[in-house]
Amino acid sequence: MVNSKDKKLLRFQMVRHALEVGIKAASFDYKCSINTIRKWLRRYEAGGISGLEEESRRPHKCNSLSEADKQLIIKTRKELPPFGARRLKEIRCLPYSVKTINKVIKQAGLIKRRRKKHKTKNNLRSVKAGWRLFQKVHVDTKHLCDIPEYWTYIKALGFPEYQYTARDATSGLLFISLAHELSMIIPSVS
Repeated sequence: MVNSKDKKLLRFQMVRHALEVGIKAASFDYKCSINTIRKWLRRYEAGGISGLEEESRRPHKCNSLSEADKQLIIKTRKELPPFGARRLKEIRCLPYSVKTINKVIKQAGLIKRRRKKHKTKNNLRSVKAGWRLFQKVHVDTKHLCDIPEYWTYIKALGFPEYQYTARDATSGLLFISLAHELSMIIPSVS
């Protein structure tokens, strides 16, 4: 049936065969269900050959919301702006589906589009481009004694216990220094 060029002709042959040999035998010969044979037989008896044409599967009724329903959803959203469709339905016990509520909110323009990550990064790049070299430097300290493999070297050979990291936000330059003590004051080298 799916690969058939003329489905109407194939249905007519199926119906004629069912009238001759019976519904069950026709369903076996055409490798389809008994209900399919019955459906096309019923349509053939009601409308003749024109009854074998494909009927529209479009719904008979339209499930669109009235303006009052839409305004109720919009009013609820304006009262609780940070909530999404699911939470609006739960909190206010709205009788509509989550998809319907979301669709109405979206059509009303009450959903803010999230900013994409690459746009945020591009905005930060333009800000950083205006900074001078070493204008913004981020300094971080790390205790190296929490690394089990390195801990034995600290105790046995006297390796440094702390790591200082300084990163320039403008250029991305990274400076790493190791120290034996944790201090805010950098000792002068003589």
